[in-house]
Amino acid sequence: MPAFLFLTAICFLVAAESTPGLTPENQWDVGMNYAHQTIHFLVGEGDEKEFLPAHKAILEKASGVFEKMFRFDEANAKAVAAAWTAFSEEVKPVEVTDVEVGTFKAMLAFIYADDLSRLNGDNPIAVLYAADKYNLPKLVKACLNFPIPELRNVFDALDLARFFGKEKLLCEILDRDKLINSNSSN
Repeated sequence: MPAFLFLTAICFLVAAESTPGLTPENQWDVGMNYAHQTIHFLVGEGDEKEFLPAHKAILEKASGVFEKMFRFDEANAKAVAAAWTAFSEEVKPVEVTDVEVGTFKAMLAFIYADDLSRLNGDNPIAVLYAADKYNLPKLVKACLNFPIPELRNVFDALDLARFFGKEKLLCEILDRDKLINSNSSN
């Protein structure tokens, strides 16, 4: 038996070395192409809804919120178990109506590959909300450190921050950047 485990480990190492490296740009997308995602999210509202597949194990590792959500989700657990033996029962998606599709994709890209390329001048407050909701402190920090000059519309950001209950955070960021800008002009 130990010889079998040793040979299996060697096969995995050889396969890993012969597989081309993944970049942060393609790692999340490649991960989404695997056949056995174990969870589907229905993200958005109205006509803007989209199904997004993900892997429970990866999300649980990234966030205690996901871990608790999946632990008590018996209906999906039974459907996934049935899917492995017979593809008769469809896995019920987790509905997320308070986060936009692009924002959720940005959050998933960060979870899968520490990829911040989807964070842009239009969405740092919305991504901050999602990161806070799902308890992703590294993504919260990245959103809080997003450069204000790249924030395209401060008034929209303040409105969103107020709506999400994060106006104090945004004011602290604006004050910090005002201080940085005033010190750099001296």
